Amino acid sequence: MTHTSYVWQRAFVGNVADPHDVFGRTQRLAQFLSRRSRADAAGSMVTTAEDYARLLAAIMNASGQRKATMDEMLRPQIAISSEQMFGPGAWVDTNRHRGIDLAWGLGWGRFDSVPGRAFFHTGHDAGYQNYTVTYPDKGIGIVLLSNSDNFESVAAEILRATIGDVYTPFDWLGYLAFDPAMTRAPSPDPLVFLVLIFSIDVALAAGAVALWRRSKRRADPAWPALRSKHPEGYWMGRGLALAVVLFVPLGLAMNSLMGNDGSGLAIGPAVAAVIGVATGAALEQRHKGETRPRTSYEKRARGWMVGIGIATVVVAAALAALGVVARLWW
Repeated sequence: MTHTSYVWQRAFVGNVADPHDVFGRTQRLAQFLSRRSRADAAGSMVTTAEDYARLLAAIMNASGQRKATMDEMLRPQIAISSEQMFGPGAWVDTNRHRGIDLAWGLGWGRFDSVPGRAFFHTGHDAGYQNYTVTYPDKGIGIVLLSNSDNFESVAAEILRATIGDVYTPFDWLGYLAFDPAMTRAPSPDPLVFLVLIFSIDVALAAGAVALWRRSKRRADPAWPALRSKHPEGYWMGRGLALAVVLFVPLGLAMNSLMGNDGSGLAIGPAVAAVIGVATGAALEQRHKGETRPRTSYEKRARGWMVGIGIATVVVAAALAALGVVARLWW
């Protein structure tokens, strides 16, 4: 199994299928972030259908002591009495699957059927859904690795058409059959919410500082005379405010231009930050000489705003770096 590992390998880069959500949108950034650097027996394995088929063939063709080991691995170890594998049904007991002796072996699910015993495994990640089942007594099995969150809805049809499998307990697996009459509008990409939350956090922080500064100004006897001119740095603050406003719209626009793979949502805020800083700098230059020195409380507020601005630029740059890496190194 030369193309299999429990941690991500750089050699896999040229042989990876782009993941897709239920609406057909690529999920490159989300999957890039979920690449495992530590082995996790529960689900970090990266493989190919060919490699996995070799594993199944080795199990079926084992002989001698190895066959005894394989038989023990596939023997029922823990009976399954739950309604479903995951979700609320996992906590509800039922006798519905007792007739097929649905159980866990050692690392495999297994059940009995008309063609004989069967062992199976399932798994999924963002944009990937997979299933394999083997009937050793019949000498047939199948490996299905998909790059779509829609696979589970058509898995039963594929198995029935390819190996005549009508025995896999899809109700227990929680695979809902595809219904062409059931349509729904695409939901926003999850990264949209992250960018939106980031924008709201920046706006709330800046708003709190502005309210504090406003209260100090109202209490300042000299404020009526000072209000005729803006303090130094006023226009840069307006430029950063523009950047926050543009975070989500630019992220959505760039994501659309880049094929809706999520990377544009990460790069957009950085572009907005650049636009905001450039606009603020240009306005500061244009109104040079028209501003007045800052008061002590305005200096303190300015320091807080600078901190917020730096944090915003750093986060935006980090998001952009992730977007670029996911885009170029996938």
